[in-house]
Amino acid sequence: MIGINLAKASYSQNESTESGQLQPLAKATPPRAYITSYNIFKRDYSKIIQCQINPATGAFSRCGDTGATGLNNPGMVVLNQQGTRAFIVNSASNRVVQCKVDQLTGNFSNCGDTGASKLSQPASITLNKKGTRAFVANFADSKIIACHVDSATGNFSNCIDTGGYGFSHSSDIVLNKEENRAFVLSLWGGRVNVCEVDPVTRQFSQCHNAGATGLYIPSEMAFNGAGDQAYITSQGDSKVVHCNVDVATGKFSACGDTGATEVYVPTGIAVNPEGTRAYVVNTYAGQVTQCKINPDSGMFSHCANAGASLLKYPDGIHIHW
Repeated sequence: MIGINLAKASYSQNESTESGQLQPLAKATPPRAYITSYNIFKRDYSKIIQCQINPATGAFSRCGDTGATGLNNPGMVVLNQQGTRAFIVNSASNRVVQCKVDQLTGNFSNCGDTGASKLSQPASITLNKKGTRAFVANFADSKIIACHVDSATGNFSNCIDTGGYGFSHSSDIVLNKEENRAFVLSLWGGRVNVCEVDPVTRQFSQCHNAGATGLYIPSEMAFNGAGDQAYITSQGDSKVVHCNVDVATGKFSACGDTGATEVYVPTGIAVNPEGTRAYVVNTYAGQVTQCKINPDSGMFSHCANAGASLLKYPDGIHIHW
């Protein structure tokens, strides 16, 4: 998820249009947050909201509708490393929708079904660095589905069950930097499982409990750039849990409450590559909270509303740096 260099990011003073979409920027754009938002009660509002991020303060601004179409209860959105294409899981329709991304405005266009198969209430998605493989976490049957991705069209093919086991209503999946290990979060199981990933067949093996503790209805997780610190949202007690991660074995240890404030039933979470700032989605509060992170202890401080707008029961968050 590494995007533009924060030190080189600059801003344009262009305003948003009446439709809520952003006008083209004359200079390199700042980091952007993409947030899934839908009305969980009436299902009459399914959007991906994008906001620009001030890299110095972490504050969100200039939020607007990306213009994504074909959505039905979008749970998670992820962009390829180039920031040219977005993939959105839709739990109500068992589809992954892909859209082209305008790198200047952040708006989406030409959205369509990827053709992904074997999906059952997909909750989360992650891509490999090349953007040629997608791994989708199924909530209903707890399976992890792997698909080939055509980088030119965004279409999926050859989707398979990875054969992973020990999951209970999978809510999130993250690959390590080497892409030979997967971490799968189980919502009802309250645990993180770690599996070895075959780079050729995409099959999972040696799945086992990673050892995370203190989780109560966990929803999503994020890692720092080094992959040795994990942060997990715990919906049931409105906490964010931090764990140390052994990069050699995938084992979690020394898990504890980050001390995050201004969080209520947290779902999505994103952490900057430096591991110094976190963004936590609060579904029922309809906001994103940003917190500073002590990279040595994993503790959160100075938590406050990041300033995102246009959110209605937000769920997942992806930040393209």
